[in-house]
Amino acid sequence: MADVDVRKVSILGKDSIHCGFHLIPYIVQTVIDTLPSSTYVLVTDTNVGNLHLSAFQAEFDSRKGNARFLPYVIAPGETSKSREGKAEIEDYLLLNKCTRDTVILALGGGVIGDLVGFVAATFMRGVRFVQIPTTLLAMVDSSVGGKTAIDTPHGKNLIGAFWQPEYIFIDAAFLETLPAREFSNGMAEVIKAALRYLRYTGVSRSVLPRIAPIQPTLSSIPDLKAVSLTRVQTAAIWNETEFAALESRAAEIFAAIQTPSVNFAGRTEATRSPAQQLLLSVIAGSIGVKAHIVTIDERETGLRNLVNFGHTIGHAIEAILTPAMLHGECVAVGMILEAEVARQLGVLSQVAVGRLTRCLKAYNLPVSLSDPRITSLPAARSLSVSKLLDIMKIDKKNSGPQKKIVILSRIGATYEPKATVVADKVIAKTLSEAAKVVPGIPSKSPIRMATPGSKSISNRALLLAALGTGTCRLKNLLHSDDTQVMMNALVELQGAKFDWEDGGETLVVSGGAGALSVPREGKEIYLGNAGTAARFLTTVCTLVQAQRADQRTVITGNARMKQRPIGPLVDALRANGSSIDYLESQGCLPLSIAPAGLKGARIQLAASVSSQYVSSILLCAPYAAEPVTLELTGGQVISQPYIDMTIAMMQTFGIAVERETDPETGRPRDVYRIPKGTYRNPAEYHIESDASSATYPLAIAAITGTTCTITNIGSASLQGDARFAREVLEPMGCTVVQTATETTVTGPPVGHLRALGLVDMEPMTDAFLTASVLAAVATQPPLPERTLQDGSRPTTTRIIGIANQRVKECNRIKAMIDELAKFGVETSELDDGLEVYGKPISELKQGVSVHCYDDHRVAMAFSVLGSVIKDTIIEEKRCVEKTWPNWWDDLENKIGLEVEGVELASVHDIASASRPTEEASQASVVLIGMRGSGKTFIGELAANTLGWQFVDADAVFEEKHRTGVREFVQKNGWPAFREAETDILQELLSQHSRGHVISLGGGIVETPKARDILKAYTQKGPVVHIVREIDEVINYLGEETARPAYGEPIIEVFKRRQPWFAECCSYEFVNYTGVLSSTGGLAEDDTKTAPTLMSVRDEVSRFFNHITGQKPNLAPNLAKGRRSYFLCLTYPDITPALPHIQEMTAGVDAIELRVDLLRSSH
Repeated sequence: MADVDVRKVSILGKDSIHCGFHLIPYIVQTVIDTLPSSTYVLVTDTNVGNLHLSAFQAEFDSRKGNARFLPYVIAPGETSKSREGKAEIEDYLLLNKCTRDTVILALGGGVIGDLVGFVAATFMRGVRFVQIPTTLLAMVDSSVGGKTAIDTPHGKNLIGAFWQPEYIFIDAAFLETLPAREFSNGMAEVIKAALRYLRYTGVSRSVLPRIAPIQPTLSSIPDLKAVSLTRVQTAAIWNETEFAALESRAAEIFAAIQTPSVNFAGRTEATRSPAQQLLLSVIAGSIGVKAHIVTIDERETGLRNLVNFGHTIGHAIEAILTPAMLHGECVAVGMILEAEVARQLGVLSQVAVGRLTRCLKAYNLPVSLSDPRITSLPAARSLSVSKLLDIMKIDKKNSGPQKKIVILSRIGATYEPKATVVADKVIAKTLSEAAKVVPGIPSKSPIRMATPGSKSISNRALLLAALGTGTCRLKNLLHSDDTQVMMNALVELQGAKFDWEDGGETLVVSGGAGALSVPREGKEIYLGNAGTAARFLTTVCTLVQAQRADQRTVITGNARMKQRPIGPLVDALRANGSSIDYLESQGCLPLSIAPAGLKGARIQLAASVSSQYVSSILLCAPYAAEPVTLELTGGQVISQPYIDMTIAMMQTFGIAVERETDPETGRPRDVYRIPKGTYRNPAEYHIESDASSATYPLAIAAITGTTCTITNIGSASLQGDARFAREVLEPMGCTVVQTATETTVTGPPVGHLRALGLVDMEPMTDAFLTASVLAAVATQPPLPERTLQDGSRPTTTRIIGIANQRVKECNRIKAMIDELAKFGVETSELDDGLEVYGKPISELKQGVSVHCYDDHRVAMAFSVLGSVIKDTIIEEKRCVEKTWPNWWDDLENKIGLEVEGVELASVHDIASASRPTEEASQASVVLIGMRGSGKTFIGELAANTLGWQFVDADAVFEEKHRTGVREFVQKNGWPAFREAETDILQELLSQHSRGHVISLGGGIVETPKARDILKAYTQKGPVVHIVREIDEVINYLGEETARPAYGEPIIEVFKRRQPWFAECCSYEFVNYTGVLSSTGGLAEDDTKTAPTLMSVRDEVSRFFNHITGQKPNLAPNLAKGRRSYFLCLTYPDITPALPHIQEMTAGVDAIELRVDLLRSSH
């Protein structure tokens, strides 16, 4: 046999876990020589058998002597892991006269290992068996520890036994045949193992597993020419250092399975690549952690529960989403949610949660229930908080009704050496999509706290350090979605290397000195809704060096990011010679950027929309081919303090920017000179706390009459929003004490805030939302010098200088106006701001549900108002993860206001449960469907029955463009029409978001942008697909001439659009006109089946009143103690049954129509 190098892991005092590459000859020889038997039975499934069975057969045939080798192949999948599946294997063993000396080998994933292990545990009262796992998940989890089981209709793994295998052979070469998704699935368990490395007292080191030399009996085997063994200290090294390796080396680990090993490379140390060494170390280390725990607690009486980190919530998710989501994927989400539970309890830091999130994402694992891989599943509609909590009741870790969760205290350590009891309300708060702040006086007052690191400074520091030369340690970096997006992008561009120190408190950036590469083939840089990253990286991508002439870098984002402007920056870069193309809408992401370098010299830039455009060019200018002179045009420059911040930070990193002055007046001009050079990284850079975020706890002190001190933010701050305390809160009646590094605010008595009169917030535009909610309850007149002289109300606060806030994460000015209106607060919109008219707190409406537009600043601002207004619900609570991921936890733990979780009624809940919220019930209904499906007819009936207005998008289009649709298409073409049509859609949803029925054109689903808008709207209101039999549509459209011809057969258009309609809608309404016969053709006499206009009106009324929640269609005859009955219709064609429905449904409470049994009409 060829030379083999293996790593061995000890479990329960035996060196029975052997790890290596290409081990089939080694496995067979070891089994035959150390487990002598008359019969060896190998059980596998058809998938694995096709790949590896022949190799095992050949090895056994050459070595077995007189022994028998019996392969047995079963069907793959969980269905085989049953009583019946177990019996079939047992019958096979009996049929072949297997006896108690039989050795059974389990070759496959977790299903095979669990099933075959249970067979071995019970056949002949127990026979020897060997685990040969072929998936990463089985290697690091299910094969280790001796748990065996089968499933029953009552649940998974409910019948089984503890039965330890004689050997567990880990052949990492098997992973080369594993799909990438399955590999990621297993990496969830590997990451979990790294997290749960045990650090607590009370465990004797004498019971720790060890890695020992191979058993002496093996050393005498003549065929083992050179079996060298590597000693591995398992749990002793599987700690934060190893977790850091998982964080930073994901690409290398993936490479180990994606690059096929040639000529059995990896079988020996000498032929093992660095990627293979890393992969084997990761696997062996993960196994070592579990082996350590199993050695101490084999039968899972306490300590072994620790291997279930992420499983309490993860298993509940899996119970709903299986089989569409894999075990490891569900556990990955469970790990994040359970880490957030620990953070909520004040045990785990946000740094640890952020690192765990980044690590899981690096292995393509989901980290939230809002992941598109989950939300796209029909079963995801059942992921309610109550259902998840109900499923969690059945968990082996629980003690009666008490739920237990493994709580982390940091990366590599658990809070207790066992699962911890956690109250339902704590779990529910983490799972809930919305939050409610309970009004009251903050119990922690006087509060002293620091806010997270500044998002603006964090993103600039990351980019400067990445472009610089040398190593820089960043302290107090913001751990959030936005900074994660920036780091991921820089890694994709191969521009820097990131490592963590001090338990994740310090980010070590090894700069690439401006060397950047095009991402791998087909890889787009996804930026979510991170505007700062999008603007900065647009210029960064021009610096990329190409290896081929046809390479380009694509940056993209979510639906909102694709609406946010970037045109002025692109125009400036194009004028300077950069090649940048818009891939969808003009002026917005996604962008395709050629790696041609930045020319430099004189660059003109319109800077009246966003200072981020300016900072983007400033930051990259030193790497241009020529020194840059940047001239800002277009009127007043917005947010000058952020430009000054960028220049100050560039100076710290070794590049001095010169701002020109007017020779006559001495005033600074909007012209900047940037020399060529390379940033020189300082050894350490401390990031200021976020001044914009600091406005929220300070505002809570102001509105509740308490005291709050924010450390690390004072008068010396680089950030414009640091002025908020002096320029906004002090004039409102607060006492402000500010040093260079601290700010303390004490509010006046509750209800005694002063209106501001006129306030120019141009230097601190992001803080206007906080000022607006305070202004809403400011009833005292402003200071005399701030009083408005135009006859305005004495409670008026007029905020100006914030026009740029219309193009942030949302139109923030409109958002504040709309959401304040729900409280009964009057406002007026201005060209560059708004007016807010303050009202007494007692007069504001309670129980308001605030829509946050996925904007972190909207959510946090209205949580300030929620501290004094009862039952204020903040929807989309997770949007705060952009800048302050643990805001809701800090609100409770550091400020002292109670926060409750709130489960919102979704569109689907509205359709099947009780009355929705007032907001949801007023959300406009959108109709989609093929041309000729009856959208206008049904829409007008629906609007009439609801008492709403009907809007036809085609009519709006014709009014806006002053031409018919047909004429527009003939003149401009279909692409121009689709773009204009999508603009109309956005306008309609913005201007008619409540109380309208909106009918859209049939082709609205043809563009990805419009589909994204519709899918996003289903989270706010109903999107109804009007369905009509396609033969009727074809017949109708043959006579229709008002709209342009398709240019292709109608049936082909239908086939293309049908999946898009299904993807974009939340409901379907069948417009049955009764003109089809029971055979599917056109009926000669439709009088018997055609519905009357009255019946159509009744059905439209029932349907639309129900989905909007105006009149939910709840069975009125159901009462406590009365049994209900339903009728199941299984007709292949329901049409003949329609005349008899009344008779058939007598006494029936519900009807089930088996749509899956209907015969196709074609």
